[in-house]
Amino acid sequence: MEPDTCEDEWNDEQLEAALKRLNEMHRQLRTLRTTIPRMIKPLTTPHDSPEELYRDFARAAETADREVKEFRQFRNDKKSREVLERAGVSCNESREGIAPWNATEHPDAFDLPEDEANDSVKGSGYETEDVQKEI
Repeated sequence: MEPDTCEDEWNDEQLEAALKRLNEMHRQLRTLRTTIPRMIKPLTTPHDSPEELYRDFARAAETADREVKEFRQFRNDKKSREVLERAGVSCNESREGIAPWNATEHPDAFDLPEDEANDSVKGSGYETEDVQKEI
């Protein structure tokens, strides 16, 4: 069940789906923070030939481009816009209980729960496991 507008009251199911979407968006943003280091890594490691260096660098650049495009698509799709709009409205209505979030307080915050492994948000094409290894 999807919300039509931000003024509607959301039920628990909609709120849980929205939270999953926001968590996925946050994981993707964390991944994007490593884009440049991952892209230049082939330039800092020895290669047997210039062709191999070029191939590895081109592959890293293509991966970075794909990840940025996938994030933009995910961020700008209708469901994500609705969730972000609703979060903004909710935040403006009442700031009570809203505190800055600190990742050190939640060490498993970026781990994908096993029950969400086959979730439709996970099927966005964004591979978070690979990123967790590199972060």
